Amino acid sequence: MNRGGWADVPGVSFRVVTWEAGKDVRAFLRGRGFSRRLVRQLAEAGSVRVDGLPWTPGGRPFLLSAGQRVDVAFPPPPERHVEPVSGPLAVAYEDEDILVVDKPPGLLVHPLPWERGDSLLGRVYAYLLSTRGPSWYPHLVHRLDRPTSGLVLVALHPRAKHALSRALAAGRVRRGYAALLTGDLPADAGTIEGGIRRRTGSLLLREVHPQGRAAQTHFEVVRRCGRATWVRAILGSGRTHQIRVHFSSLGYPVVGDGLYGGRYGGREEVGENRTAPDKFGDEASKAEPPVLRRIALHAEVLRFPDLRGRGERAVVSPVPGDLRAIWEEICGRGPAAGEGGA
Repeated sequence: MNRGGWADVPGVSFRVVTWEAGKDVRAFLRGRGFSRRLVRQLAEAGSVRVDGLPWTPGGRPFLLSAGQRVDVAFPPPPERHVEPVSGPLAVAYEDEDILVVDKPPGLLVHPLPWERGDSLLGRVYAYLLSTRGPSWYPHLVHRLDRPTSGLVLVALHPRAKHALSRALAAGRVRRGYAALLTGDLPADAGTIEGGIRRRTGSLLLREVHPQGRAAQTHFEVVRRCGRATWVRAILGSGRTHQIRVHFSSLGYPVVGDGLYGGRYGGREEVGENRTAPDKFGDEASKAEPPVLRRIALHAEVLRFPDLRGRGERAVVSPVPGDLRAIWEEICGRGPAAGEGGA
């Protein structure tokens, strides 16, 4: 393994600094951001070396001295839950530890027990096999719903997954979405706070409820036309269907989201909720509806810390043409008052 570099097997090297001298290997690795579980897995796999010699845990602690080198090779997961799948993959960002990919609508992020075919994770795995070799394996840091498009953050080894998951929990991974809402949302900006839980009697649907898990969605209006509102939403937390549930709870569901009452062009998408009012008006409901085969929600902006200390990274995915087309179909082509750009 090259010091500070990457070989065929993903890994990393460290030099023990003065203030770390006297720590045992376990404490040293924990201080460098490794979880207890990962340290245990690395020890069991024999994946840690000190000055080129294997570290074997057990017995008396192995105390490190300043200047010693600690090499860590990340073994593949003992059970790989996804098979590589050949398919188009839009890579928006890539470095030694992280991959950001742009998911198309309709594609599963990962396989399901009852649907084991194509998935974003399978495509990423195939990409890593072709570009980095058989020892690399992708780890999802967060997910997108199947009908949602946009940016997904993928860790390329277990330490990156642990570090990014901690950053996500601490609010240092920020996710911004473009959403088209039915109706004229009255506020220009604000924060929606409401706990989210699984709806009683449903395996799929969520609802806002006082006993739900705490959730925050910050938003600002980008455009409005009376019949619909284009907002930019930023997650303060990451609950299943959060943006969809929060705006639906206010009476302004995401366009095309039949599960939570969203409609477009007077026609409701296939879903469980078939009783929502038509917020686009009678005239729009008589027109031939445009084709929108997903919900009008796009993960547009992703900000996250660089794991090598090079500052914050920001990745942007432009709002897709189908969402712009549905907006123009509902609201017309002219710019709306107060347009802020998207």
